[in-house]
Amino acid sequence: MAINSLDSVRRPSQNFQIEQIQQKKSDLEQTETEHLQRREDTLELSTTSRTIVGSQLTERLQQVQLQANAGFYNNPEVLRQTAVRIAQTFKNSNDEQVESTSAS
Repeated sequence: MAINSLDSVRRPSQNFQIEQIQQKKSDLEQTETEHLQRREDTLELSTTSRTIVGSQLTERLQQVQLQANAGFYNNPEVLRQTAVRIAQTFKNSNDEQVESTSAS
């Protein structure tokens, strides 16, 4: 037994309480560490996801540019389809505004 140890002068219930407090503190530190590790993993996934999405968008933009340079979009059928999509976008936007106004 160590000379400076208080275990010999404390009652067993006091030692148990101290052990409980130390265990709770240890558990809390472990939980905080695990939470921080999960957040770092999430941030890594987000960064990776953004990189992948960004490269996909860049590839699609390059395809559209090549098609535009080749005159693909000067075709009357392509222009008609584009006009239909633009009109649909405006209609959807207008419908959403009407719904939000009606809900108020």
